[in-house]
Amino acid sequence: MLLLGPGIFFSRSPILVVTDSFFDVLYGRWRTWEKRLILSFRFFRLVKPVVIGENADQDMVAFGVEAASARPYCVLFPFRYGEGARRYAGEHPAVPVAVLGGRLPPPQGEEKLLFFGTDTALDLYRAGLCAAAFIKPEEEVFIFPDLIFPETDRKAFLEGLRVRGYLKDPFYMNAYADLSSRMGISVVMTGTPPAFLEGRVKIPIILFSWMDPAISSADVKLVFDDSPWALAPEVIKILGQNGEEQVVPSEISVLDRRIQEKALVKEIKNLIRQEPVTP
Repeated sequence: MLLLGPGIFFSRSPILVVTDSFFDVLYGRWRTWEKRLILSFRFFRLVKPVVIGENADQDMVAFGVEAASARPYCVLFPFRYGEGARRYAGEHPAVPVAVLGGRLPPPQGEEKLLFFGTDTALDLYRAGLCAAAFIKPEEEVFIFPDLIFPETDRKAFLEGLRVRGYLKDPFYMNAYADLSSRMGISVVMTGTPPAFLEGRVKIPIILFSWMDPAISSADVKLVFDDSPWALAPEVIKILGQNGEEQVVPSEISVLDRRIQEKALVKEIKNLIRQEPVTP
């Protein structure tokens, strides 16, 4: 009986997650191991990362997945290996294949694989709620957007601010903006780290990033993570139910040791679960 459980576990088809060494360094190898363990227990099957070499072409990506398992339960590809996912799905139509595209728009005409994007509207609504909770009404909100920032995302962020009673408009900044004399909170979404992060400006930061929060600035209070490992639990569940492609919200880490007010920590943990109120 003691051997029955492990025997069943290792006999089941594995979940494969395509990754590479650069991402593992950014994300943190301990976090990767922890995510694998959590997913393995949740779905009661082995979760295997498929590490792709830095110079591998898209054909080698597909070959690497094939070498990892002859018949996986499902395979998750980050968007940078989308062509490899397309080739693998074409050769293995019975295997559920998903591309996790982040904030990129879904490709058109794909029938053999599913594309899961990030629910940035919900993310930004929650970021707006939290930003308003951190600051006083007279302080300012600074947002450093990335290149993909449609009007729907702007409205979602503003709605979050308004729901929490913050009535001023946020300032949209570039990466070289100087916040040394400003008071408020910043929301950092840009891929280029803003210059003020190097100067350790004492202003709370809500960060959208895949990086390990443990190595972030002490001013970072929340991290929105839409990496493949963060979205994997919901995506695997949808694939297992033969569901359709959709957007999935980020995983939000509340760095409570960096927030002095315990009542605020409790409030923030409640806000990151809120949904917009539909009229």
